[in-house]
Amino acid sequence: MNTSTDQNILILGAGQAAGTAIATLRQMGHERPITLVGDEAEPPYQRPPLSKAYIKGSAGPESLMFRPEKFYQDQKIELLAGRAVSIDRAGHKVLLASGETLPYGHLVLATGARNRLLGEDGPPDRDWLAALEAQMADHGAAIDAARRATVAALGERLADQPEGPFARAGLRLEGWTGGGATLATDLAQSRARDAVAGRALVGPHRSDLAVTHLGKGQAAALCSTGEQKALLLGLILAHAGLVAERTGAPPILLLDEVAAHLDPVRRAALFERLAGRGQVWMTGTEPGLFTDVPGEATRVEF
Repeated sequence: MNTSTDQNILILGAGQAAGTAIATLRQMGHERPITLVGDEAEPPYQRPPLSKAYIKGSAGPESLMFRPEKFYQDQKIELLAGRAVSIDRAGHKVLLASGETLPYGHLVLATGARNRLLGEDGPPDRDWLAALEAQMADHGAAIDAARRATVAALGERLADQPEGPFARAGLRLEGWTGGGATLATDLAQSRARDAVAGRALVGPHRSDLAVTHLGKGQAAALCSTGEQKALLLGLILAHAGLVAERTGAPPILLLDEVAAHLDPVRRAALFERLAGRGQVWMTGTEPGLFTDVPGEATRVEF
C-alpha cells in the first residue's frame, strides 16, 4: 500500500468523477502514486446503464467500465474497497470503516456526498463536511473568479463596439454575490437550510448573467424575440473574437436556427461578419433564410 504522505493522491469515491480525475491526472503528467477508495473493489463504472442495460442483459460488465481494468494496472492505480468515515485534515489521514487509516499528500473528494450527508439521520460528521466544503470552496472560487473576469472582458469589448444591427449588450452578474474567499464559511453556515432544500443554496451556481439592451436601456427579458436573438448573437460574436484574440485561432462556431427571427438586414450583417472567421456551422429549417450566405459556403440538406 502507498504510504508516502508527501506526494501520494488519495481519491474517495469510485464513480465517473473519480475515473475522470484519475485519467486527467495521468494525462497531465502526474506520476505520483494514486489510491482510489470505493465501496466496491471495482474500477469506476457507469451507474445508470447498470440499472438498465446490464440488468436487462443487453450489456456485459465490461461495457459499464469507464476504462478497462488494465488501464489502472498500467497506470499503477491502487484500488481499495472501503468506506471513509472521517477525515483528519490536520494530520492528512482518512479513517475507513474497517479501522484502517490511509495517509495522503493530496485528497480528492469524488463522492458528491455533502447533500447526502446533510440528509442522513443523526448529526453529520463535521470534519467530513468541512473537508467537502473546503474543496467546494476552492473550485467555487476559481469558477467565480473566471466568470467575473470573462464578464468584465466581454463587457469592455461590447462597450467599444459601434451601434449596428446587433444591439450592444450590458452585462452584470446577479444572484449570489458572495466571494470565493468566504464560500467555505457560507456553506458551513447554510447547512441547516441546505439539508431542508436538498441542495446547496449558496455558491457560484446561484449566480445569473443579466443582460441589458444598452440602446434601449431595457432588460433583455423585456425585449422582442428578434432583439433578444440579436443581443445573443452580439454576445457570441464578441466572445468568439475574445477567444481568437487570446488563443490566436478563431473558435469553431455552432449556430443552431441562427437565421430564425432575424430580419433581412440583420441576416445579411450576420453572414458578412461570419465570413472569414474560421469554421462556422449554421443550421435551419428554411433554406431560403440562407440565400445571402457567400457562395463559397458548403450547403448540406437533409
